[in-house]
Amino acid sequence: MRITPVNILPHKVEAARRVAEKAVEALNLRSTNCHIELMKTENGWKVIEVGLV
Repeated sequence: MRITPVNILPHKVEAARRVAEKAVEALNLRSTNCHIELMKTENGWKVIEVGLV
């Protein structure tokens, strides 16, 4: 189910940011643009895709 616009609490936004940062670090990306698709599950945020621009 999707709800637009999304109302996410600030601490959940921060958790998503930490997951995205870990994905970037795991791929050793530096000085590049990318987009990261995340999915919020019952067990936390999951990375779906990291796309390089």
